[in-house]
Amino acid sequence: MLNRGTEVPCEPDDGIHCDDQGHPPATEYLKIKKWLTPNAGDAADAAAAIKPRDFGPAKDSEGRLNLNVASREDLIAQSGIGQEYADKIIQGRPFKTVQDMVSRHIMPAAAANRIRARIFVQ
Repeated sequence: MLNRGTEVPCEPDDGIHCDDQGHPPATEYLKIKKWLTPNAGDAADAAAAIKPRDFGPAKDSEGRLNLNVASREDLIAQSGIGQEYADKIIQGRPFKTVQDMVSRHIMPAAAANRIRARIFVQ
């Protein structure tokens, strides 16, 4: 029988007195909790396992801005994107499409259509 979804057996012959459902008493649970609870090392391992996504260059060959990597200053310098929209764009990253800005309520559709020719997402 297993304890609360773990791989630590709770058998009568192991010296732990379990309840009818195979759960150890709270004191026994606290002894094994460190193996059940993720720690900082686990988080670091998980983060290292995630392959970073390449969002491409900040500008393409046509001079358009990549919303996923452009700096705040580059965004503000674009006509139609002010400080408020630049901050919202940065907080809303990453985008899969330019339309994500509208669907996530970062920028109204009319404003996005005015700058669509000068931006892209990769």
